[in-house]
Amino acid sequence: MVTDWKLIPCLLSLRGELDRLAPGRDKRTDGAVGDAGHASSSDHTPDEDSTVLRDRDSDRVNEVHAVDVDSSGPWPDGWSMERVVETVVGRHRAGRDDRLQNVIYRRRIWSRSWGWSERAYTGPSPHTEHAHFSARYTTAAENDTGPWGLLTPTAEKQEDTTMTKAEFLALLRDRDVRAALCSAVLTTDDVITAPPGMREKDGSPNTHWSATSYLQQTYGAARAAGNRPEPAVLALAGGIGASDAELAAALRDALGERAAEIGRLLSEPSITAPAQFTGALG
Repeated sequence: MVTDWKLIPCLLSLRGELDRLAPGRDKRTDGAVGDAGHASSSDHTPDEDSTVLRDRDSDRVNEVHAVDVDSSGPWPDGWSMERVVETVVGRHRAGRDDRLQNVIYRRRIWSRSWGWSERAYTGPSPHTEHAHFSARYTTAAENDTGPWGLLTPTAEKQEDTTMTKAEFLALLRDRDVRAALCSAVLTTDDVITAPPGMREKDGSPNTHWSATSYLQQTYGAARAAGNRPEPAVLALAGGIGASDAELAAALRDALGERAAEIGRLLSEPSITAPAQFTGALG
């Protein structure tokens, strides 16, 4: 006679993760507690009801240490019970999980007892309509409800990984973040369309440049045409140092009559600019 029992927490979390992975999945062959056809040593038997299992864990709670999960789905794109089994077994084989003892599916069994390699399963049920997961009897394994690796971080923590506008603007106040963003913008390839006919060193077409490449090419073209760029432009294009005065002079020459207007814009509280910019343009 089976008395009151409960499924151990780690298997509840596994079944719950499968429910989140496939919310509309068929559950007709789901199960936990065994019927009369299961031996008293089966993990589907409540442990306190079995003289074989009673002393395998340290508590006196009547618990079931196995769960069957229907394999028919429907599953999301790219998923199946085969992939579920591969994922769960793979994590155990790699040492990233240690809660299970056995997994049985489609006449195959994987076990902690032999390092999670696959073997043929010859028991009375081929387990083709469901997969079987048996857990260990240690207290740590029973109560560990951590992730099983079936859900992506985006699916599991979507709200936690969404950045608000305020959070983004707060990040931009950090000097290191601004420097990294500037570097990414200037050095990312395929941003600016290259002039027709440009070639790489190996002769292949060069259709797009990074912003840095564009500045370097502009500087090169100016030199070839005999126009000597200001030192500040040289600094921007090729990394050559320029003083604040040289940088300011280059900006005034480049902007002409709009220099004062742009200087006023840069002086507004919402815009932060180096002092030599605003001083030179005002």
